[in-house]
Amino acid sequence: MNHHSVMHLALREMRARLTTGRIWLAFGSTVLLFILIAPFGTREQLSTGGVAAYWAVLHTGCWGLAIFCASFISALRPKAGAVEQVLLSVGSAAVPISILVVLVRHLFLGTPVTSEEVVAVLPLSLGLTLALAANARLTATTLAHRPLGDAGGLGPRETPHDAPPPPQQQPPATEAPRALDPAPAPSPAAFAPRLMERLSPARRGALLRLSMQDHYVEVATDRGAELVLMRLGDAIAECDPVEGLQVHRSHWVARAAVVNARRDGDRAILRLSNGERIPVSRGRVPALREAGWL
Repeated sequence: MNHHSVMHLALREMRARLTTGRIWLAFGSTVLLFILIAPFGTREQLSTGGVAAYWAVLHTGCWGLAIFCASFISALRPKAGAVEQVLLSVGSAAVPISILVVLVRHLFLGTPVTSEEVVAVLPLSLGLTLALAANARLTATTLAHRPLGDAGGLGPRETPHDAPPPPQQQPPATEAPRALDPAPAPSPAAFAPRLMERLSPARRGALLRLSMQDHYVEVATDRGAELVLMRLGDAIAECDPVEGLQVHRSHWVARAAVVNARRDGDRAILRLSNGERIPVSRGRVPALREAGWL
């Protein structure tokens, strides 16, 4: 992955984390708490408005740097464990945050800007960065377990899993739903495409579908679903040797997961073994017909 791709994914990851209510609630609560208690002698050195401005500016900068570093590490090392990502995030953000703290203190309190001041606030910055990186990691984990259609504003909603399909006109008798011919029994390797390595062990199983959720791909198996930070095309490339087709610009489906398929006007609907219904776009219908899915 080149530097441009890593930065692009990092910025999209950061945007996704900033769309969650959890992080704004934590940020607002923390800033308010610091304004009320005015620690480190800020109440004695600043006016009430100065105290509010000081802590608002300081926390905005610190949280922004910490979230960006956590997002960058997540994009750079997507397979790293939670502890490794948090430690790398702390290591990359602590010094920039220390420099920021020194600059804000100079702006509001007139303290000198020296390397000694940066070193002096480094332990405090390490503690703050650790807390913020852990919170950012928790936010990413929360995003990764949201169901399809509930991505917290990350992207366009598809029809929720538990919602009934919209009313449809009865198709002609010749277009009645038909069960697909059973697919050949897959070999054990078919259940272990490279994509499985990106999932938590509890979610690894028979691959059912992939669905795009903005900058994430939701990978659904017979053991549940999990969001992975990658492009849909890259995820499809890691599905081999599982047989399947991209049936929509936002969906790829494994053939063995399809219970039946029916036409819906000039489109189609696939019903999967887990009960989900996946739409087939107009342009993909000929490919499904040629493959014997319709």
